[in-house]
Amino acid sequence: MDKTLKIKNTLFMIIAPTVLCIIAFVQIFNAYEYNLSPWKGGGFGMFSRVDAPSARYLKVYLITDKDEDAIRTPKSLRDLERKFVTFPTQGLGSQFAKGIIAIVGDALDFDYVRVEAWKYRFDMKSERLEGVKLQEVFLENPSK
Repeated sequence: MDKTLKIKNTLFMIIAPTVLCIIAFVQIFNAYEYNLSPWKGGGFGMFSRVDAPSARYLKVYLITDKDEDAIRTPKSLRDLERKFVTFPTQGLGSQFAKGIIAIVGDALDFDYVRVEAWKYRFDMKSERLEGVKLQEVFLENPSK
């Protein structure tokens, strides 16, 4: 074996595990720090829990001084909804809430919009699935 081939083999033996460790660290950090779904960002831990993106959901409320009404996500915001529940950051939640205001702000009378990202969690003691709120965003309707 020539010297160049030995160097290449040694580099591959070092680089591949290092890159895999970096990807694992970033995914685990984002899963714990920012509630990234374990099914995204590298997939470490995806089969160990019921937290697939399809098991996450969104609640959207239009709030007035007298009442709050739940609404469905408009079709034009479905992609952003999926991104927000998969990686529920304050920034994505604000972006989604601004989209809601842009679409229904003139048609409906409300003061605030509240957006909540939720996931299912299996409670071992009660042996039941329960909802856990991951992120909540309030945004004022600027036309009020």
